[in-house]
Amino acid sequence: MTRLIPRLALALLVPLLAACAWPQPHAVPDRISLSARVLTVVFTDGTTCRADIAVLPAGRLTDCAYPIRYEVVIERQSHLRALDPLFSPYATVLLRDDRGRRWTWRTPHRRIDR
Repeated sequence: MTRLIPRLALALLVPLLAACAWPQPHAVPDRISLSARVLTVVFTDGTTCRADIAVLPAGRLTDCAYPIRYEVVIERQSHLRALDPLFSPYATVLLRDDRGRRWTWRTPHRRIDR
């Protein structure tokens, strides 16, 4: 009987831990980063997706686990363009999923729909 309890606890614990590691089906955009060329979206489950906004400033995140549409409107480039990876342009970023939910950010780093 004393050996049965630890085995039973382990049998219950393993599926719970595996469920934590499985991608969450309802992950939503949590934060973004934006350079003059690339939009990066990080979801609540840690998934990261990117779009080349220099080529296509609006569209669907390709090769992404979540079907998200994006639209980037750059209002003004950063004065420090030579240091592009460090400084975001002044822009509005709109993300929309297939369920109609929307998330909006203004860069540099400010989410406006919370």
